Amino acid sequence: AVLSGPPDAVERAAHALGERGLRTLRLPADRAFHSRLCDEAAARFADAVADTERQAPRVPFVSGVTGEWITDAQATDPGYWARQMREPVRFERGLATLAALDDGLVLVENGPGSVLTDLVRAVRPGGDTPRITPAPLPTRGRGGPEDEPASAVLSLAGLWTRGAAVTWEPFGEPARVTGLPGYPFEHLDHWIDPGTAAVDEPAAREAAEAVLARLAWSPLDAAGQEGEPLRGRRQTWLVLMDGAGAAQPAVDLLTARGQIVTVVQAGTQYRRVRRGVYELDPRDPAQYAKLMADLRALVRTPTAVLYAWGLDTAQDDAAHETTCYFGLVRLARAMAEESVVNEVRVGVLTAGAFRTGDGERPDPAAAMLSGPVQVLPEEYANLRCAQIDLAPGGTLDQETAETVLGAVLTTPARLLALRAGTLLTRTVTTETGLAENAPVLPADGAAWVVTGGLGGIGRTLAAELARTRGAR
Repeated sequence: AVLSGPPDAVERAAHALGERGLRTLRLPADRAFHSRLCDEAAARFADAVADTERQAPRVPFVSGVTGEWITDAQATDPGYWARQMREPVRFERGLATLAALDDGLVLVENGPGSVLTDLVRAVRPGGDTPRITPAPLPTRGRGGPEDEPASAVLSLAGLWTRGAAVTWEPFGEPARVTGLPGYPFEHLDHWIDPGTAAVDEPAAREAAEAVLARLAWSPLDAAGQEGEPLRGRRQTWLVLMDGAGAAQPAVDLLTARGQIVTVVQAGTQYRRVRRGVYELDPRDPAQYAKLMADLRALVRTPTAVLYAWGLDTAQDDAAHETTCYFGLVRLARAMAEESVVNEVRVGVLTAGAFRTGDGERPDPAAAMLSGPVQVLPEEYANLRCAQIDLAPGGTLDQETAETVLGAVLTTPARLLALRAGTLLTRTVTTETGLAENAPVLPADGAAWVVTGGLGGIGRTLAAELARTRGAR
């Protein structure tokens, strides 16, 4: 039975039932439907129905008011729909009406959770219980839009195994899914008041000192790494494999841990090489969109990405820019265009992009990927990006692959370096406490780059450096 009424009265009833050993469940409903509290709304609803054009139903259905097959007179009567909102639902009688049709009855609960399924099993126990296939929608608070395609496919499979006839031709056809908010559209203004345009006092010395900064690399705080993330929730991975196959240990590890893995190789055309392996031309944005559409149709929309094309730095500058740099940008754009709205963790692999200690010379081609890594999360709210830089000439083995993949899933830092098995994160420290006339210039004879050096201020500054410091 379902009780409906004021919250305090329902709570008292639930407490009384609990004292008698009867289990109760609070349904996630925000209105007391099928009770006297709906009287006013039901009357207004009847008036609204009366203003519409009504027709006899073309598909028969069981009335929740009577538990019998709906009649044309009822379906076109505004008063009937007011009763539908106000009166109790004759669920058991309606179930009996359906069961009288055929012994092979199969029921589908089309909604969140399994409340109606539990009611069916309660009122028709044992061998009289019809076959039931799972609900295609996730329970409120236990899933999101990204879970619905998988649930719908499972429901379709359940219907087929129970003998239902399925028209397979439309199944799996590409379709564009648009994510909509779960709240009503409201017109709200959020104007930002203008700030102060100028101040009379000059900047304090402390503010001037803060512009002097130093880049440093320090071990990543262990608090930012959560246990063994690959042994937790099953993720759907998209791995963009480098030409030398350096990321293969990561693919092997993900497969061994039961993760869903799709591999993409750079090629000259879009094609499916074999199950779970695709090829596309990194220069063609349309092929990235085609990949995302195909993965969505296969319920393989990525929740995590390992972008290993950043390891292909042996190419010439133009090819590297096309494949590595713009490939990452095109991938992010394709996910947005194909309405990938779930959170996606993106790990970008490079080698030798950062100078973390003495003796290292950064590779500019690898370092350029830190640009989109830091900017893309600002433009696409569902992306979480991290660049994990291996040592120059470094490769992956099972241990380093686990470290890298764990960092992709758990670490909030965007720029990371893996050196001697330790993850380092880049920090910026400011130089403070300078003496009044402390020198801040490099030694005499240093080489300078003056931006805007042909302008008035830049030219004067360059001349002064050359005259007083012997600058080059």
